Amino acid sequence: MNTTNKQALLITTQTELAKIIKTILANNSIEINTQYEALSSPEVIRNAYQNTGNTVFVRKAFSRLIAEQGVPFLVVIDYRIFLTSNLHEDPDMRKILKTLLISYIIMNSESNNTVPARFVLIDVGEKGSGALEVEKVPGYRLISKNVFHCF
Repeated sequence: MNTTNKQALLITTQTELAKIIKTILANNSIEINTQYEALSSPEVIRNAYQNTGNTVFVRKAFSRLIAEQGVPFLVVIDYRIFLTSNLHEDPDMRKILKTLLISYIIMNSESNNTVPARFVLIDVGEKGSGALEVEKVPGYRLISKNVFHCF
């Protein structure tokens, strides 16, 4: 099932901003999917990554979501998600963002239809404006018309 539905994924540690985002989405009849913790909870993502050392669990949850409910209409995600203190494993703290972007690229390469990837990147704090460097993510140009930045 590769149809787009009116659901969004929200992956953020910014609780105040999350409240605003939830209100905006609700006002536009877009439901936030929380059924897959590996796609909604930065804490669960961090713990699972520290236990496994990889992001396979994110890709599997994303594939399961698409198979069961369709492609999410929107993905709202922190540009940087702290997973580990080992800077060699995730030096730019974009491993989860890259995993989701690459999952969309793979899904589109395996499908006859092009599925839109709509991302809103949340980039706040000391390292702000780094989201403008998202163009360095592999495959970005394939989906760039649907990536939005939020500061």
